[in-house]
Amino acid sequence: MQGAYLATGQAQAAFVHVDVGTANASGSLNDAKANRTPVVLCAGRSPVTVEAVPGGRSKYINWLQDVPDQGMLVRNYTKNEQIAYRAAAMRVPAQRAFQAAESAPPGPASLTFPREALMEQTDLGADVVATPYPAVRPASPNPEAVALLPDWV
Repeated sequence: MQGAYLATGQAQAAFVHVDVGTANASGSLNDAKANRTPVVLCAGRSPVTVEAVPGGRSKYINWLQDVPDQGMLVRNYTKNEQIAYRAAAMRVPAQRAFQAAESAPPGPASLTFPREALMEQTDLGADVVATPYPAVRPASPNPEAVALLPDWV
């Protein structure tokens, strides 16, 4: 994650498995936070439904992988935590996660997807870009006000 950012200057995304993938990535997020590397960690989540919907809890492993608070595995290392519960609604949480990661000071953000959202049909496509939510930069002095400073002394 950090090497790709250093080579490109662009925020990176990493995709990991539910629970153990998230736990394994927390060490890298600790480093990314310390180095101010903008990265969005994307992870699956256990299904939230038990109904007969695509992606619902249909297998024994879905119960074993359920972590009551998966976000706590990375919360101490991230600036922002988003959950995209529906496929059609993934655009905004993804854009907000990248905005948080790239805003000063840059650092990691977390974005998770329940299994149902990952299996849901959508027309979203590859048009998720961060431009609607540009990174927030630190405020800087107004150049006209700075020019007046010598007159104030």
